[in-house]
Amino acid sequence: MQRSTMNLPGLPDVPDAPDAPEAPQPAPANLPAAHPQQVKTLVWMSDVNDVIVYLSRSIAHLFELGNVLSVGMYTSFIHPDDRARVADIFDRAKAAREECQADYRVCAPDGSLRWVTGSGAPRFSADGEFLGYAGALIDVTDHYDALERLAKSEASHRMLTENSQDLISQHAANTGMFQYASPAFQRVLGYAPSELVNRISIYSHVHPDDVRVIREELQRQAERADDSRVIEFRVRHKDGHMVWMGTSVKLLVNPTTNERLGSVAVSRDITHEVQTAEKLAQLAAENKALVENSLDIIVLLDRDGRFLRVNEASLPVLGYLPEEMLGRRYADLLHADEVDRVGAVNAGLRSGQNTIRDFESRWRRKDGRYIHLSLAVRWSEENQLMYATARDVTERIEAQKRTRDSEQRFREVIEMTPAGYVLADGSATILDVNPALCAISGYAREELIGQGVARLFAYCPWLGVVTATHGPTSTHGMESVLRHKQGNEVYVLFNGSVKRDADGKAQLMTGLLTDITARKEAESRLQRLATHDTLTGLPNRTLLNERVQQMLDAGPRNMPVAIMFIDLDRFKEVNDSFGHEPGDVLLREVARRLGRALRPSDVIARLGGDEFVVAAYCSDGTVSAASIAEKLLATLASPIDIGAQEVVIGASIGISMFPEHARTKELLFQSADTAMYRAKAGGRNGYCFFAAEMTVEARTRMTLELSLRHALAREEFVLHYQPRIDLGTMAIVGMEALIRWNHPELGQVSPMQFIPIAEETGLIEAIGQWVLLEACMQTRRLMDWSGRPLCISVNLSARQLKCRDIVDQVRDALDRSGLPAPLLELELTESALIEDIEHSARLLKELKGLGIRLAVDDFGTGYSGLAYLRRFPLDVLKLDRSFVLQQDENDHNFDFIKAFVDMAHALKLSVVAEGVETSDTLQFLRNADCDEAQGYFLAKPLSLSDFEAYLSRLPRIA
Repeated sequence: MQRSTMNLPGLPDVPDAPDAPEAPQPAPANLPAAHPQQVKTLVWMSDVNDVIVYLSRSIAHLFELGNVLSVGMYTSFIHPDDRARVADIFDRAKAAREECQADYRVCAPDGSLRWVTGSGAPRFSADGEFLGYAGALIDVTDHYDALERLAKSEASHRMLTENSQDLISQHAANTGMFQYASPAFQRVLGYAPSELVNRISIYSHVHPDDVRVIREELQRQAERADDSRVIEFRVRHKDGHMVWMGTSVKLLVNPTTNERLGSVAVSRDITHEVQTAEKLAQLAAENKALVENSLDIIVLLDRDGRFLRVNEASLPVLGYLPEEMLGRRYADLLHADEVDRVGAVNAGLRSGQNTIRDFESRWRRKDGRYIHLSLAVRWSEENQLMYATARDVTERIEAQKRTRDSEQRFREVIEMTPAGYVLADGSATILDVNPALCAISGYAREELIGQGVARLFAYCPWLGVVTATHGPTSTHGMESVLRHKQGNEVYVLFNGSVKRDADGKAQLMTGLLTDITARKEAESRLQRLATHDTLTGLPNRTLLNERVQQMLDAGPRNMPVAIMFIDLDRFKEVNDSFGHEPGDVLLREVARRLGRALRPSDVIARLGGDEFVVAAYCSDGTVSAASIAEKLLATLASPIDIGAQEVVIGASIGISMFPEHARTKELLFQSADTAMYRAKAGGRNGYCFFAAEMTVEARTRMTLELSLRHALAREEFVLHYQPRIDLGTMAIVGMEALIRWNHPELGQVSPMQFIPIAEETGLIEAIGQWVLLEACMQTRRLMDWSGRPLCISVNLSARQLKCRDIVDQVRDALDRSGLPAPLLELELTESALIEDIEHSARLLKELKGLGIRLAVDDFGTGYSGLAYLRRFPLDVLKLDRSFVLQQDENDHNFDFIKAFVDMAHALKLSVVAEGVETSDTLQFLRNADCDEAQGYFLAKPLSLSDFEAYLSRLPRIA
């Protein structure tokens, strides 16, 4: 039988199998039996003649070769689709004496296909002689089965991969180069798969800080052969921003060689999850910070009330560190009085409502002090845990207690205060009143509660406040009128406050009321006193000004108005003679008569003293004014009964006319005043209209007044001295100081002009003080120069007598001048002394205490007679010149003066006669035993230099 020459891969050529199989050769004795569970490998060796010299039996079961391997038999087992390919591979290798290898399928006796790997290599001797081939057959069926399954799996996986929302990729080992990228890459990262595969390494697009995360995971899998874990890292999007990926990466390793083949990754965009996790982590951190930094205690307790978790607030609030409280029962920290109450609340939380808020109780601090905590507690039945927060409200509780105490004190004060208290709501309904308000209003408390404030007030400062949104919130010192229950009005001083809500609407109104009815009545009286004369009830100067201005402003256009200044004639004499009370009776009667003689539209006022003013509309001008003036004079002509005496009083009236004489009330008053003085100078008991020339006199008077205010400072005053002669010896014994004014423009001004002005303006006090000091100083120098004693007589005005420090002024003048007190004589007018006899008596006593002499000037011209002489410590009476100058043929005047002198001597008073102008008068006075005299016949008033010359001509005193 012919045999085939085809070589098996890795085997020497073997003849074709015979038509009938030969008996199998026995296997070599040194071949071990094959174990069905072992990896099957057939090892063979042939010689140069292709005779197999060695053949293992480990996979012979695949071919049922028996003991002898037939090439033909073996070839029949190769899959028909693989025979030609396998024969070609091994024929070419044999021809070239080269190694060869091929994978092919063989058909097993059971009909199954098996994959084998056949390999062969030429054998050579040491000297290079070809000896044959050695080779092996390896059963790799499992490998190819796996590849087939892999192919099927790959197709399935590819379908899943192409449609997966996750990113699926395969990467080269070490470099990370994309070998595959699923379509989802374009949706998630903006890259088409074609832009990645074999072009970009995954490492170039991973955030630099995250590359190590991937490498560490691959290294871990390589070292431990563990399953993959999900790792997170950032990948750059095509537009540049980073995307967080959650990736499961699997390292691919050759199971045979352990060579790294690459990696497969399944990734998902977890940016939102990462951001959410970061926010949650931040929120958790913030929550933890809130808990740990909370000023309130936050605790977690178990079902038995033991502290499981405590925040840091426990230290400042309770004095315990959190760890000191863990495991302790909350009941251990409770005030003894609170245990039962808190226990009842705890039980209620577990059996009913599981939450309680604002539960206040007392707790003991570590230092032993007790504090008030406000608790919020929730019980979780499911977790069997209690969650609680506690806030220290000790300060609030104590403040509330202080507030309650304060409110109690306030209530007590309100109940006791004399001020009325009223509380009303936003609708002005009375909510509360105190006893004082009830006393002020006459209502009982229950009669006012629930009533509107309008019932209580005739006028209420709250009116309008209720409806005024965002109106005032307080009012102070407002006057209001309360309606008394009896119907009368009560004046109150109102202080109130309004509490408003966020919208500015009134909610509560509080008012305090002080009864000022008595004050208002007093103010009314004061108002009347301020605008009316207290003696006569007539308007005073203030009200006169208002009413005259109204007459000028509101009267018919250019309607003549007469202003009449009325001055009573010789009123001062009546007042001095009969006293002030009869004088007041006289003034009241004059006011009544004047008012009765006028029309209702006319105005009458008293300016003071005996001066009255009348303002009247005069439609016929001066004719009407003259008629009114005559009517006024006529009403005063009748005698007035002033008690035990009837007197007849006249008046001098000065009249100015609007608009003829002036257009303002000030000028009208001034003009009427000027005219009144002209009427008085014209003989009194008459009237006189203002004339333009009177203005010159008034201006002169004003000029004198203005100049007089500066005359003393400008040293314009000088003193002249008129000698006083002792009528017994005819020697000089002293002199009277007489002031003179050397005006820089008007020349020498008569004392008759400026002394009355000085009296009216009050300047006489300063001028009189200067005269007193200057007279004493100059008298001292004259005495030192002449060597003779001189008594200086200085006049004091009525105004100076009222000066509080007149005694000090006299003392100061004596001290500064060095003049002996007995050589100073102060002359006072009779009228000035009797104006206030009590005051005068006290003052003269004080002056007399200084050692000086006191004289009454112009004695005999007053109405009070001699009765007051016994009350005053006088030394000298100066006989008025009117008595000295009167002479009659029957010597009645001599008898009068002689009697006067005798009476004065009987009272131990000296008598000085003034106005001696003839020798007859001088002899007359000497015969009447008058003590001293002065007058032009003896010597006129002399300047200081002339007086010195006068003294120098007198004989020296031995």
